[in-house]
Amino acid sequence: MVLPDLPGQSPPSPSPSLHARDQAAPPVPQPASARETPARPEALPPASPVAPPSSAAARPPASPLPPVAATPSPVAAPPEGWAEPIDPARFVALSLEEQVARLDGLADADGATVPHLLRSLLIGAQVDKAVREAALRAATRLGIGDYVPQATQWLHGKDEGLVSAALEYLGMFDAEKIIPMLGTFHASPSLKVRLTAMKVLSAHDPEQAVSLVIALLKSANPRHKSSATACLMSFDFALVREPLVDYLESMRDPGLLETVLSLFKSHPDPDNLFLLFRLSKCFTGEAAAQVQAAIDDGLAQIRDLQLMRPEVLTALVEAFPKRWEESQARKAAPPVYARSRRLAAPVAAGPALAAAPVARPAGATPVVPAPAKDEFDLREAILQGVAVGLGMLGVLWFFFLR
Repeated sequence: MVLPDLPGQSPPSPSPSLHARDQAAPPVPQPASARETPARPEALPPASPVAPPSSAAARPPASPLPPVAATPSPVAAPPEGWAEPIDPARFVALSLEEQVARLDGLADADGATVPHLLRSLLIGAQVDKAVREAALRAATRLGIGDYVPQATQWLHGKDEGLVSAALEYLGMFDAEKIIPMLGTFHASPSLKVRLTAMKVLSAHDPEQAVSLVIALLKSANPRHKSSATACLMSFDFALVREPLVDYLESMRDPGLLETVLSLFKSHPDPDNLFLLFRLSKCFTGEAAAQVQAAIDDGLAQIRDLQLMRPEVLTALVEAFPKRWEESQARKAAPPVYARSRRLAAPVAAGPALAAAPVARPAGATPVVPAPAKDEFDLREAILQGVAVGLGMLGVLWFFFLR
C-alpha cells in the first residue's frame, strides 16, 4: 500500500527493483490538489443540484453527412372500412362484397359486438341474401345456435346459397329434425345443396351416407351420379374404397374408374393393392392399363414411405392370385342359409297311422263331444243393446226434442 505524500515533501526515489517498470511507464505528475488526503464523507458539503446543460453543450457535434433515419418495417394495412373490434355502424357502410368478406373472416377475437351484428343480419328484414348467407355460416363456425327457427324457414327458399347454409347450420344445432328431411335435398336440382345434404349425413351417419352414394351411382339420373361422384372426395377413403370396388366390378363404369383411381393414388396404403388387383381383373384395354399404372404407383409409394418391409410386400403381392380365386369361389357358392336348409319330405299316411276305434269298457256311456263355445254371444248382445238404445233415442227425438 502506497501512502499519499504529505504536503511539502518531495516524492521518494524509486527503488532499483522498480527501475525497469518506471522506465517503461514514466510517472505522470499530478497537481497538489489531487495528492491531498481525501476528506471523510461526513465532512463533505451537500451536493448541489446539477445545472442543465446549455443548448450549445447539448447540441450534437456537426457532421458533414446528415444522419440516416431508420426505416420501419412495412406493415400491411387492413382494407378500408375494416375495424377491430367490428363496428356495426361502419359495417353497414361497407359494400356488399366487403361485408361478405368481413363475415367470412369473423373469429372469436373480434369482440363482443359480433353476436349483436349477427342478430341484426339474421333477423333484420332488409338484408341481402349473400350477406345473410355469410352471417349464417359465421354463426355456424362460431357455434352460435340461436337462429334455428330462421334457418328452418330458409330451407324452403329458392336461393341455393342460403338453403345450403341453413342445412349446414341445422345439421349442427338441430340434427334430429333435419336428418329425416335430407332425402328431399338429395334430389335438389342444385349441386351445392346436394353436396351439403350429403356432408350433413356423412357427419352423423357415415355408413348410411356411403350406402346412399352407391345408390346414387347406380341411378340412371345423370344429376344423381354427378352429385355422388362429387361427394366421394369428402368421405374417409378407408370407408368408401371397398364399396366403390364392388360397384365397379358389377357395373364396369369407365367414367367413374378414373376418379376412383385418383383417390387410390392420393391415399397410399398396402390394403389398397388387392382392391386394385380386383379392378385389374374387371377391365381390359386402356382401362386395364390405367389400373396397372395405379398399382405400380401404389407399390412405389409404399416403398418410398416405408409402409411395409420389402420382403413382406413381395409376399403380399404374390398371394393376390390365390386370394382372388378364393374370393370368386365364395361368390359362386350358395349362401350358408341355403346350404343348411333341408326340405322336409311329406310323410305318407300308413296303416299304422289310420284312425282306429278307441276301445271302451263294456257298458260304458259313449262320450259325446261338448258343443263348441259360441265366442260371439257377448258381442251380439252388446250390438243388440246399442241398436235398441239408438231406437229409443230416435223415438224421443221425434216426439219431444225436435
